[in-house]
Amino acid sequence: MRYSDNQEKKQADKNIAENKDKMKQINDENKNNTDVQEGQIENIKAEKEDKDMNGNMVNNLDDMKKLGKEMEDMRTGKELKKEGQVADPVQHSSKPEKKDEK
Repeated sequence: MRYSDNQEKKQADKNIAENKDKMKQINDENKNNTDVQEGQIENIKAEKEDKDMNGNMVNNLDDMKKLGKEMEDMRTGKELKKEGQVADPVQHSSKPEKKDEK
């Protein structure tokens, strides 16, 4: 009977070691998956921020109301000329510039 008990203990120890290895492998895979998911979330957030900020004067209704109030108080180009001030320069010309051909 001693032989059988000793053999069973060895088998149980072997099973425990195998299970520990499997658990470690699963934990490592879960950590890798979590890292990938967190990276994907950060990329999505960055893309959303770029999209929100790109080409829009405002991002929400509160900003739009604030900008509207600021623009109400702005003077037109004609009003500035009457006061002897210069308006902001035109940023885009109506005609596209032609490049010199060589």
